[in-house]
Amino acid sequence: EKWLVDMANFYSLPIGIYRVTTISGDSQSGYWQSGDYLPRVVRACCEMQAIPGALFDINCLPVDFVAKAIVVLALNETQKIAIRNIVNPETRPWKFASNSLKNLLPHLQIVPRSEWLQMAEQRSNT
Repeated sequence: EKWLVDMANFYSLPIGIYRVTTISGDSQSGYWQSGDYLPRVVRACCEMQAIPGALFDINCLPVDFVAKAIVVLALNETQKIAIRNIVNPETRPWKFASNSLKNLLPHLQIVPRSEWLQMAEQRSNT
């Protein structure tokens, strides 16, 4: 990032740097890249038949929203060098996701984070 700003200054070029929170699936279809960390955690929950009671806070924005935000910001930028953070102002606690998973998949059991992490580690070693 610093190198980009230095080069933009050196060559007198405008530059926009957009730091983006976790990008989730499309707001219309819900499709999300299966290799991203949150879908992988959900898949691990299903495979291990367990949901961690606590894990991490969730701050995601739909990919289509992020794309539109970057276009709007870029087209309306007034500064020569602009660095913008694009985040969801409403971070959700993991409990929101764990309760949603439990409602969708009631056969999964909620376990302490340490136990879930141990289960995940054992699973990765097999």
